[in-house]
Amino acid sequence: MVSGALEETSVIGNVDDQVTTSTRTVSEGNSIRFATGHIHGVVNPGRSTAVSVHVYSPGLTYMNRYRIIDGILRASGS
Repeated sequence: MVSGALEETSVIGNVDDQVTTSTRTVSEGNSIRFATGHIHGVVNPGRSTAVSVHVYSPGLTYMNRYRIIDGILRASGS
């Protein structure tokens, strides 16, 4: 995080089509990393501006989008 703070919600489990998530705050000066296949969403829950840098290696050729609807993870595009 360059400045401000973001809230990251990650999918940590999927049993019988019911998704379990975990949420954490990533604040200024901190970073996160994860493996291929990690599904998460990032939002700025505050009123202050937040600036983050996202770096992917190898570079992405596409990014899937998902929504959690009634506790079920559903693809919503790419």
